[in-house]
Amino acid sequence: MLRETLKQDQQRAARAITATLAAAIVALGAAYTAVHNYNLFARYLPDNQQIFALIPVVALEGSLLLLLIAQFTWLVAPAQRIIAAAASWLLFGLLAIHTLIDSWLQTGSQPPDWLALYANFALPITPVLTTAIWKLIIDADPARARARARATLEAAIEQAQHEATLAALDRAEITAAIQAHTDAVAQAAAQRIRGSGSGSPKITPPPTPRPKASPAMNGVVSAQAGHSGA
Repeated sequence: MLRETLKQDQQRAARAITATLAAAIVALGAAYTAVHNYNLFARYLPDNQQIFALIPVVALEGSLLLLLIAQFTWLVAPAQRIIAAAASWLLFGLLAIHTLIDSWLQTGSQPPDWLALYANFALPITPVLTTAIWKLIIDADPARARARARATLEAAIEQAQHEATLAALDRAEITAAIQAHTDAVAQAAAQRIRGSGSGSPKITPPPTPRPKASPAMNGVVSAQAGHSGA
């Protein structure tokens, strides 16, 4: 029993060491192809934009490394694993072609016509290819399928509830209840209107002010009063 346990530990340690060395070799190979990729993509950019040649390098080499890691950590669905495996080999082939083209150009030699054709029409769009690969992998994720199924189920439930409501509105008792409620609201409104009309206070006009008599008029009134007394 102890011997089997030690043997299993040794096998696990050997696998870990092998996996670490393989990862180091893959990383070194990616670094080597990254240099050639940078040289190639820098040719398509002005001198003041050479730094942007790192974007396709990260997209290509980074996608290759991430695909290899994701097959052990994330990609569990069969469709995802198939896409990742095919994309990994495709990226390996593209990086090999890019390295070959840049090697020809660095030595001052003219690449073959098929490589020149690829460099002129296909190479500039290879970073877009990595975006399409990740789009396919994400679409094949079971979590997205579950989310779509949940959304479809919720939409079906809402549609069924809506149809049930419409069907209920066609029933006689529902129609009668709605009509009774409408009549009750109308009667209550009419009562409020009649109550406000009968209980409104009467408005009386303000009294008309009497004009004030002037001093001249006071003298005339006094004289008239004197004559009448006499």
